[in-house]
Amino acid sequence: VSVDDASMKIFMDFVREVRVDNFGAWGTRHIFEQMHLQDPASDFILRAKDAILKEGETEEVGQREGVLAGAALVHRRVFAYVEYHLEVPGCAPLTGSMARENGRRDRGYDPKYPLIRPLASPISGLVDRGLCSEFQILAKLVDSLEDTFTQQGSQGSPRPVDVTGRIQIFVSTSPCVSCLWALRQCQFHLPQVQLGVVNGEEVLAPTLRGLD
Repeated sequence: VSVDDASMKIFMDFVREVRVDNFGAWGTRHIFEQMHLQDPASDFILRAKDAILKEGETEEVGQREGVLAGAALVHRRVFAYVEYHLEVPGCAPLTGSMARENGRRDRGYDPKYPLIRPLASPISGLVDRGLCSEFQILAKLVDSLEDTFTQQGSQGSPRPVDVTGRIQIFVSTSPCVSCLWALRQCQFHLPQVQLGVVNGEEVLAPTLRGLD
């Protein structure tokens, strides 16, 4: 099930009306709760940190520092890490992990199937939200599933609603409104898949650890 153009327009109009680009740590936590997103285990967070640090390594001295700062500042490097195990009827399980960095067109991913779509921000409309790390990993996962469906052929082909399993995502800072929308689209598309998300801004930023 993909989101139709009418639903997309309703949400776009709402975002333009409230003129918000990011809800911050507190607002994002509330949205996660309303979306019934799960809280991944602490061992997943440790693996996510290690994977992001490795992804953030560059030849430039000091570039690794600040990769996991957790603050949504201008020019801050933002990363997302995902682990997934998806059961597709009649097929081998789709299992793996990946890390992506915001804005890296050279390491980006162009979706083959426009089933999950980014949203232009009313504040920073010139920014290509298709390059957000969260969107890249979700789009790649959906494409991998669609390729699996295609390989099965027309007879007895599984559908997205038949897929079960788990997707766990760690984002190094609060997701933008476009990526929140991408997460919601993923829930619509894969209704039987458990989706868990960690907002790194809560985990990593010392001043935000007292949110509870």
